[in-house]
Amino acid sequence: MGLTALCEEYPDREILERAIACGEHLLETRTENETGHRAWVTDEGLRTTGYSHGTAGIVYALLRLYEHTRDARLLETVKEAIAYEDTLYSPENRNWVDSAEQGEPVYSWQWCRGAPGIGLARLGGLAVLDTEQVHTDIELSLQATLEFGVQGVDYPCCGNMGTAEVLLASGRRLSRPELEEAARERAWRVVSRAERTNGFVLHPMLPKQVHNPSFFQGTAGIGYELLRIARPDLLPSVLLWE
Repeated sequence: MGLTALCEEYPDREILERAIACGEHLLETRTENETGHRAWVTDEGLRTTGYSHGTAGIVYALLRLYEHTRDARLLETVKEAIAYEDTLYSPENRNWVDSAEQGEPVYSWQWCRGAPGIGLARLGGLAVLDTEQVHTDIELSLQATLEFGVQGVDYPCCGNMGTAEVLLASGRRLSRPELEEAARERAWRVVSRAERTNGFVLHPMLPKQVHNPSFFQGTAGIGYELLRIARPDLLPSVLLWE
């Protein structure tokens, strides 16, 4: 995704060739699983779902690459991977199982893992793959994201600003202003809590005075997302690698 984003800003055949090489590697490293679908071993030797750690993020990366190459193999791989990931959706839990190989199923509700990120990845690929199932996945993701609310840490990666971005990006791309309003409300709740407790929540096991200035797991990301929510017309979605 980094290479395709760079190529979109600075069209260069060498950059695209490097992205294609990454795509070829992903095509070659799939393995068949118990459902008969081919997917990737991603996190700690497991086949995981989700954006940062699993299938959904790889799918989105391949769709971004497909936009540049129109290689039919990429699109077929994406369709098979989505079909696999959707076998792990649990209607009872309103979420995708994080991993099918860990014994007791684990569910997450962040951008990096779980329903919010899966929906965002599907949303990002709509320009290429716009199907009824993709829209169903997005809607299921949004329902889970709205229900989960403001909990835990505040930064974008595993926290509240990441789920706020899911709502904001979905609202803008799907022309649903109520989702944009939900993103603003979530951000305001994060800021209000930080004012009451004298700091953002950056780690549940550490005191608030422990500072982390980084993007995905720190205050830089919180600041950027607040600015983006204020002016989404000026700032792109970093979590979608725009």
